[in-house]
Amino acid sequence: VLPFFSSSYKTGAVVAALTMTNSLPRSTKSATWRIALNIGRERFTSMPSNWASSGARMPLVFQCNFTDDHEIIPLDDGYVRYTGRNGEVVKPVVKGNWSYTPENQDFSFTLYFPECMSRNDVSLEADTTILCQGKLYTVQDMKELNGVFYDARRKTDEAAKDVTDITKRRMAPKKWDKDQEKWVKRYKEDSMFVNLGKRLKLVMATREEQSKSSQRPKDAMLSLDSGPFPGIGVDNNVFIEKGGTVKVVKKGGIWSIMGSDAVVGSWSAEPVTGKAASYYRP
Repeated sequence: VLPFFSSSYKTGAVVAALTMTNSLPRSTKSATWRIALNIGRERFTSMPSNWASSGARMPLVFQCNFTDDHEIIPLDDGYVRYTGRNGEVVKPVVKGNWSYTPENQDFSFTLYFPECMSRNDVSLEADTTILCQGKLYTVQDMKELNGVFYDARRKTDEAAKDVTDITKRRMAPKKWDKDQEKWVKRYKEDSMFVNLGKRLKLVMATREEQSKSSQRPKDAMLSLDSGPFPGIGVDNNVFIEKGGTVKVVKKGGIWSIMGSDAVVGSWSAEPVTGKAASYYRP
């Protein structure tokens, strides 16, 4: 643990310690993302009942470098800023590590806050490590998930057309039969079992489409743009899903009453690429 002072001001010792801890080796490849933490009470959290009970939130927005050696390094000399009752509050944040499981797109990272941070009745104790969990999708992942969904939707459309044709054929205008000298049905109607099979096929196709749709994230739930990420994907471009969970890693103090890591908020991320979409939107 670095020897941080309780003051939130950038004293020489704190700046030196943060610069050493949060520095980026010259040989390391990295990508810059803007992290937005939304700290506050969440449903079913195991935090004490009086913690953030007012519904207040503590938004923390800062830029970080994700490196190819699985480190996440805060920029701006390792400080995060937010607005408190008395104006701007500046607090140190120390680098952590990130991990990614390509089989299920699970993505997580840790960050360490050596000093206490609070806003109204929302607070993080000093010496707190947070764990941010969510989903990360490569551009190739999205192409594959969309392709599977579009194929399932095509099968649903085909099955729906077959079912619609049952009614169309049944309600089609009659035609004149010269041999019988009367109006007869234009089309021969399929048996009840054939029609039942078509309807069952539509039900199964609809369920399959819904299943494939649930497996792919909606555009509105992803970062506004894809961005580079070291060591992941063919072209190293990824989307990060919004609404990930922020947890405090269990330790002593107020956290000791909890049986596991407690959810204390949500998070999202946007790539800093210079494009219009890379600018933070709350």
